[in-house]
Amino acid sequence: MRYFIIILILSVNILNANETLDSLVKIHNSNKADTLIIHEIIDKCYLQYVSNPELSIEIILDILNDESIELSSYLLTKAYNAIATNYWAKSDFSNSLKYSQLAEKLASENEDYPALISSMIQMGLSYANINNLDKSLLYHKKALSLIIETNDTFSLSNTYGNIG
Repeated sequence: MRYFIIILILSVNILNANETLDSLVKIHNSNKADTLIIHEIIDKCYLQYVSNPELSIEIILDILNDESIELSSYLLTKAYNAIATNYWAKSDFSNSLKYSQLAEKLASENEDYPALISSMIQMGLSYANINNLDKSLLYHKKALSLIIETNDTFSLSNTYGNIG
């Protein structure tokens, strides 16, 4: 029964994310400089990898390609990780790796450890999907090392699950 309730809550959240994403995009189009709205859009797009990865990729790429918007390195890293996750959901592992590598580089330069962990985990998943298990394990172990170093207990369980 507990699992049914959890699945029901997640389903409602995903459906709500679709409606909220449309609303946020409309608001964003009328006020492109608002970084709080951009942050929310990127977060909602990340969650769309289950139901609408194509739209999420399109929305984030539109933001990245808009020369009137200047994103902080934090938001840029979030955007790259969200794009990577959505490409992974589409089984486009080449593009998933491309954006994960961009996120990894930027997160490393800025010592953004949660984003760095996220990009390493995403690369590990993508490499596993293309049957490059050595590289997959390498990135999961790198993520695990950083998780232990930063005491990130949420990512710890996720990574142990991915390593198996």
